[in-house]
Amino acid sequence: MPPFKVNAAAKAAPIHGNGEDLRRAYEYLARIDILEGALSGASFCDVSSLVALALRALAAGRSREACDLLRTAEHISFAAQAPAGYSASAIRVCEELGEAIEAEFDLLIRRAELMREQRSSPRHGQLPDLCARTLTDAREAYAEQAFGRALELARAAALLANLAAQVGDCNTLEHRIAS
Repeated sequence: MPPFKVNAAAKAAPIHGNGEDLRRAYEYLARIDILEGALSGASFCDVSSLVALALRALAAGRSREACDLLRTAEHISFAAQAPAGYSASAIRVCEELGEAIEAEFDLLIRRAELMREQRSSPRHGQLPDLCARTLTDAREAYAEQAFGRALELARAAALLANLAAQVGDCNTLEHRIAS
């Protein structure tokens, strides 16, 4: 498989207009509101923190950033919904599906790691720390063959790494939101 490359020009180009991002944020908030009732512990705290950051971003007019934060919260929410002990052994995963899952998981993990290694990516703070924990949880879920949970967490980690990398050396997202 070819190595994953970060396309800086593609990352910087806006995909949606502000109105579209506002609508998407509203939809994410509605889904998270439904899912959040079943959360507890660390996943509840992580989702609540991401929602709070997203609401501040919305108030500051950064709807695209809010959407990414809310999409991350949604992935964590879905990962937390996986029943304890649920793994690939509960369903039959054919060889072709197993290979596709492995390729997607590896791609997401590599993407997160590459973004975290960027010079502009902060090493500490709310988002980088959450990204590190989410990467660890994703790897543990994958090792347990809880592939659905692992993929949701890997997607969340890739989004978190991307958000952290976008904010620059000393300009953390939390600082920008607070200002």
